[in-house]
Amino acid sequence: MQEFWRKAEYFWSKNTALAWILVLSVMGLALWAGICPQSPGVSIGLLAGAAGIMSVRPKMHPSERFAWVAVLVTFTVLEMLAIGRADKAAEATRNSQNAAFNAIAEGLKTAISQSKEQYGATITHVDNVLTKTQETADLAKDGVLELTGADSYMVIYPHGELLNGKPLEGKFDLLNVAQGKHPIWDGRIFMKEGSLSDPDNLYKVTQEFDLKPIMPTSLAGFGKSIQPPKTGVTSYNFSVASRGPLTEEELNIQFNPKANRWEYKYEILEPQPFKETPRPAVLLKKIDWTPIPYPRIVQLR
Repeated sequence: MQEFWRKAEYFWSKNTALAWILVLSVMGLALWAGICPQSPGVSIGLLAGAAGIMSVRPKMHPSERFAWVAVLVTFTVLEMLAIGRADKAAEATRNSQNAAFNAIAEGLKTAISQSKEQYGATITHVDNVLTKTQETADLAKDGVLELTGADSYMVIYPHGELLNGKPLEGKFDLLNVAQGKHPIWDGRIFMKEGSLSDPDNLYKVTQEFDLKPIMPTSLAGFGKSIQPPKTGVTSYNFSVASRGPLTEEELNIQFNPKANRWEYKYEILEPQPFKETPRPAVLLKKIDWTPIPYPRIVQLR
């Protein structure tokens, strides 16, 4: 095998006939490209091919080197001529397209001028129709929301009890209020003790409470009182179903010995529907630790 490669290298480097066959062949390609003008892509390909063959030739005789230089110059001129022809063809195409576009533009101007008066006469009527349609749609939407309460949700929080006009220590009524513009209809509360994040929450005892319609900003109770211990944080969670969205609330209560008061905080979430991959719930509202309110006592004089 080494002998074969040695002979091949000798043939490539020393064979004069091969050197001139390559030169004459490339000159023939140059003559063909001159007689049959080629595109810039073909011309640059021929130039690159000739340059590649010349680059791998061994030490050449001056006459062979001059022939290769002449070939490269020829291909360079052919490439420049091909680019010039392509530019002229592109310019002719562009001028033809511009003429066609100008004709279309003139036609559009004529059509616009003819329809402008008609448009001015009808646009006022269309605007009035759209305004009335929007007003009707808004009224219909508001009616649907009024019937379903779909834009409202319920907030549940503790409220202190009074005994003989004095706050009852550690016992609280649970009150609810509609948060939103419209009432909450057919509400039902599912109450459990513990946090929503508790893995065993699903298996805990559930208390259910049916609600009357709840008007926005109107406080109402649902007949449930709680007595959390005075140590630590006590958690309750609620699921609220109604004609509107399903919501979940976590209510936490603690006694703050430094401030000598009972406090509460809550977080209300709206679970999101999904097909396969669970989606995180949307936070609707939350408050941090706040003193539990008591009924206001008014003394008459």
